[in-house]
Amino acid sequence: MTPSRRFTLALIVVAACSGKAPSDDTDRDAGTADAGFDASSNGTDADVDAATPTACSCSSDGHDVLDCDGNVFDACTADEGCSAVTLGCIDDPCAAAATLKTSIGCEFYPTLMDIVDGSGCFAAIVTNTSGRPVSIAVERGGTSLPVESFARVVTGTGPSPTYTAYVASEGLAVGASAVLFLVDGTGGQACPMGLSAATGETFSGTRIGDAFHVTTDFPVAVQQVNPYGGRDSMFAGAALLLPTSSWDTDYLLATGYSENGGMHPSLDLIAMADDTVVTIRPRVAIEAGIGVAATNTGTPLTITLERGEVLQITQAADLSGSRVEASKPIGHMAGHVCMTVPVGVLYCEHAEQMIPPLGALGTELVGVMHSPRAGESSVWRILAAEDNTVLSYTPPIAGAPTSVEGGQFIEFTTATPFVVRSGADHPILMLSYMVGDMNAVGLGGADVTVVPPVAQYLSRYTFFAEPMYPETGLVVVRARRGGVFEPVVLDCEGALGDWHALGTDYEWTRTKLSTGDFAAVDGCQNGRHEASSDGPFGLWVWAWGAPASAPGTGSSVGYPAGMGVRPIYSLE
Repeated sequence: MTPSRRFTLALIVVAACSGKAPSDDTDRDAGTADAGFDASSNGTDADVDAATPTACSCSSDGHDVLDCDGNVFDACTADEGCSAVTLGCIDDPCAAAATLKTSIGCEFYPTLMDIVDGSGCFAAIVTNTSGRPVSIAVERGGTSLPVESFARVVTGTGPSPTYTAYVASEGLAVGASAVLFLVDGTGGQACPMGLSAATGETFSGTRIGDAFHVTTDFPVAVQQVNPYGGRDSMFAGAALLLPTSSWDTDYLLATGYSENGGMHPSLDLIAMADDTVVTIRPRVAIEAGIGVAATNTGTPLTITLERGEVLQITQAADLSGSRVEASKPIGHMAGHVCMTVPVGVLYCEHAEQMIPPLGALGTELVGVMHSPRAGESSVWRILAAEDNTVLSYTPPIAGAPTSVEGGQFIEFTTATPFVVRSGADHPILMLSYMVGDMNAVGLGGADVTVVPPVAQYLSRYTFFAEPMYPETGLVVVRARRGGVFEPVVLDCEGALGDWHALGTDYEWTRTKLSTGDFAAVDGCQNGRHEASSDGPFGLWVWAWGAPASAPGTGSSVGYPAGMGVRPIYSLE
């Protein structure tokens, strides 16, 4: 049971559109808690003079100021960004990106999580989303690291992509991505081609350690992977990272999955400022670790973290559903040393995902699994923040629980796409799992991705698909806007097709970037990509090994291509 708390819709106030408050270029019904997108509205108010365009919101990538119909009102220059506060282009793109509360930003903390056999090649991938070359800086434990020695610009695809030097004086070029080889540990997959890493230091067990601190002078997208290496990496996990501008002080804790034969779930909490007091209210007992005291179920654990420090907890008892509050904004990673899904089904895989703050969770989510590898279903886990959370599904899902208490979670298995609603003031967190190699021998192992709520869908995504996975697929869900479903355009393929209705307000499709032995699909391949629409949509990346491209076919990863992290709810 959790203390009774009332959630109210938090609106980002904009200075136009007669009080309507969209916080990005999505069509949001601001009158109900996380109602998603109003299918009966086109994003304007009746008393706005359609003949007089007005600045009303920012595009989700911060490149444009939009009017109340979602049209470009003012295009920012490459040295500017759209501010959600001023509703105009400002000459500080990083400050502008911070106001948008998305997965794009200028400050990130890649965090080495606990993994079976010790860390292999732990890497962060930085993708330039801006119109200017980007300068990258990295530090750990307050010590600046020589970026040129471990950063490489990556191009090409397949088992042997091309790596070229990152030149600090030139920066990361427009449209480019760079791999930061941060740790080359003694276990697992080594960094490719003998490339040097920033350190050989690893981090395991329950303890306090240090994250890497990555900053840029223009907005970027960042993901982390451990180990880096695609099909050959065996135990890989990957995560979309959220910038510190999207962090907050209140979270519903999650781990990767349940304990599996001595392989434990884990979680990390990261501080961005000194003297950050973190208090965990655990739903299970916390075991002692290095610098971490044991606590009983329900007994708060309070720890003070300094800037860049990480509290990692790895143990058999799953802390998912516990609450954490901090005196200053923190980041939260969910992980697993090597999970099997369902428990005991081979093969195990490392898992890691970055979890959005409690205030960014929603009450309407769409679940569509990855492309089935051999007729399998997916496992879904839903965590509730509030007691008496009632769940409804469209269409009905056989065996899916219809209620869950605060601090608890439920699971069900289905291959059927669905919409789940939890009702006003009852936000939920949902995770989608690729099951182990149960029916699809040699087609990847277990993995997990966060499912952002509909209210956090974006209309523009810039993402990177690791080049060394032979099978890479995308899942796309679009929401009806202004009574219509807007086309979704993928840079390499054009307008996506094969849409399937999901109720009246959503449609979904899947497409692939590569298949078989790294074969291109519809002109697409792995690497950097952009996807866009005039309406809101969600986008997820899944990748796995394939028998046509041995060895190491047990590896798989999944992550959102991006997400909004806007405050939907605030605690009273």
